[in-house]
Amino acid sequence: MPLLASLPRLALCALLAIAPASCGSEGARDVRLVELASDPARVSFSPAAGREIRPRVFLRGGDLDAWSPLENLERPATESDREAFERGARAERGVLELDGVSGAWGTLVEDVEPGTLVRFSALADLEGVLPGHGRKQARLRLLELRRRPARFAYADLVDALILETSGPALYGDGQPRESALFVRIGPDTRALALILELDLRPVQQGVRAVWTDVLLAEAAPVDLLRASCRDPNEEQGVLQGPLTIGEVMRPGFALLPDEEVRIRTRVPEGESRFEVWLGLIPQDFAPEGSTALLSVTVAAPDRTLLLVEEELESRSATEGRWMRAVADVPAGFRGREVELRLRANTWPARPLIAAFGDPRIVPAKRERPGPNVVLISIDTLRADRIGTYGGNPSVTPRLDALAETALVFDRAWSTAPYTLPSHVSLLTGQLPGVHGVQRPGHRIDTVRSHLLSELLHERGWRTGAFTGGGFVDPVFGFARGFERYGTVDPLLDLESPGVETAFVNRPHRDLALLRDNAMHSVVEWIERNADASFLLFFHTFQVHQFHPPAEHMLELGFEPESAADAALHRLRNTRATPSDEERRRLFELYDGTLRCADEAIGLLLDTLERLGLERDTIVVVTADHGEEIGEHGTIGHGRSLYEELLRVPLIVRIPGRTALRSSDLVSIADVAPTILDALDIPVPAGVQGRSLLGELEPRPLFAQVDNLISGLALRDGDTKTIVGLRRPDPDDWAEDAVELSFDLDADPRELAPMPVGEERTERVLEFGRALLGLRDSLGGDSGAVLPLDDATRGHLEDLGYVIDE
Repeated sequence: MPLLASLPRLALCALLAIAPASCGSEGARDVRLVELASDPARVSFSPAAGREIRPRVFLRGGDLDAWSPLENLERPATESDREAFERGARAERGVLELDGVSGAWGTLVEDVEPGTLVRFSALADLEGVLPGHGRKQARLRLLELRRRPARFAYADLVDALILETSGPALYGDGQPRESALFVRIGPDTRALALILELDLRPVQQGVRAVWTDVLLAEAAPVDLLRASCRDPNEEQGVLQGPLTIGEVMRPGFALLPDEEVRIRTRVPEGESRFEVWLGLIPQDFAPEGSTALLSVTVAAPDRTLLLVEEELESRSATEGRWMRAVADVPAGFRGREVELRLRANTWPARPLIAAFGDPRIVPAKRERPGPNVVLISIDTLRADRIGTYGGNPSVTPRLDALAETALVFDRAWSTAPYTLPSHVSLLTGQLPGVHGVQRPGHRIDTVRSHLLSELLHERGWRTGAFTGGGFVDPVFGFARGFERYGTVDPLLDLESPGVETAFVNRPHRDLALLRDNAMHSVVEWIERNADASFLLFFHTFQVHQFHPPAEHMLELGFEPESAADAALHRLRNTRATPSDEERRRLFELYDGTLRCADEAIGLLLDTLERLGLERDTIVVVTADHGEEIGEHGTIGHGRSLYEELLRVPLIVRIPGRTALRSSDLVSIADVAPTILDALDIPVPAGVQGRSLLGELEPRPLFAQVDNLISGLALRDGDTKTIVGLRRPDPDDWAEDAVELSFDLDADPRELAPMPVGEERTERVLEFGRALLGLRDSLGGDSGAVLPLDDATRGHLEDLGYVIDE
């Protein structure tokens, strides 16, 4: 039984400071007994006395002379913006305030050494801001600048910007709350801009943000680990939770010197082996030559045996790699209750943090609970560029071949036109209005939303994710249920523009990490788990980037990317209209990246066939959204709900199922329920998606955007209605709603809107409100479960989306 596999999802971490005599703990300091009856994603950690580092303080908020007003961080301010800001921005006695206006307070800091891990924090008190609704929000931002700007203004900051880090969005609930973000300063950074921002769109009176206790200080990695745990338990204990080394996150334990974790478990009756991943959390203050001895011992009342012992040097932390260790469990322990003892010793006595990732005892011959699942998400992939959907067949030969053996859905929709909310829908089966993860500050709710990975992992599937990070980063909660969650895109091209700035030019990262996490690592993971049932989630931003490798451009007869194409990349998301020639070249670059992704999919399919797994593996290929390439005057995504953004491919190959082409309206929210149905696993409550394996009753499709713009879209048959929202409160949506409706049969390019119809608009708005009602009824991490009212239930049932509570 996997040690971290069967933990209840909703329990809090129980870390007990107990050292029973039967455990043989003589001579060990800070011994902890860990009862594995809790969620490994939630932890509590307190370092032993004398091990904390006294932080260097770079800035305190009380120094008000340092703070300056910044009208708007995302665009140059208008004169009316400035006038409103002057009325609503105040600074007094260590308090920074914005009252009823969008804008920010900001300051510059120049004395931070590159490579330093810093913590930027503030106490935020928000008044008049509804929790989770609308666009009224506050946040912290930290901008790394290549030089000190001439003045503290939008244009100067953007011109000097290297990287930006944003904290979570804060919504007022009547209680002051501390917000903090951690940043490791890059080697090219010469100044920092600290921002305290309030975003009100539109301007709302009675909304006020007050910041106090603002602090920028040096932090230790232990602080970052502790902050990521979010456990209210203040008991002393070792750190248990998600640990990241080399851009790969694993559940496990982090130990300071001389700490020990003891895990009670039962050894299988037959042959078995112990598996663990070892590593060191990067430490800037570790002297050259520091080493850590990581050991794992198995103990029964009558015998004790050393299973694993590895000495890691401190430079291993800088290199940032996990190391796998495997040991056979002797026959004398078979079928017995045992105790695994994980221990770390370091020399010299510095607080190196040793990591034990996903320790487990597994049978040598593992039972297979069901077929494997390979879920492939090609970010930003339009359906119409794939051969089987009418695109150029030479671009996607492997996808087209897969489609010939699979269920192909011609009218599949995403649930949102950008990565974060649509991927939550993909992995939970919930629409954005229900899961609520629509902006960078949001996180998947552990109560309301159950990930496909969690449902399979707790039933015995091995789970691994290879992603490009970004808006599928673990910070949003995507890593739950995964034994391995990587955030280096397996298809990231070492030669592509921006790699050096965004990846290599960061502490504890190097080009070797890209090579370590390339496609061969995905293949190796499949090979290592070929004797088990597994879920592989593969995600790539290759198509999103428009930066194709030269070889794939040449294969298609296109000119490789050149310096002249840089101007085209600058057009993206600028609201500029590309010329016909610019569109042609952008489609070439787009198809070149898709050709690269198609080749990677072929490699995965070939691996399954080589290992004899293709007849026992469900394969799903889809996308989170498409891309506008000039169709409605822009290049990019996230700013509209037109078909080029919502229509995505959906190809599902299930062993034993006959290939079929379907014109039913389906959603990427249907993917998780379809996989669960194929595996005979019940679908959780609160899921709006449905299985696509049976007879499908007609049902409308719904999509939503609430980030750069706010809007809803509903498609019923060939009638599609888009409603733009200008007010954040759902009760006020109808007052300023802007409707566009289209007959997609007669007007597939959405160029000729039909006359406005109040009934169509109200139907879309009512559906949006009903989803919010369903969300509230499901409760959440910090909210009580509310009953689903009859009106909401009835409306959802009419539309075919309700799931019994």
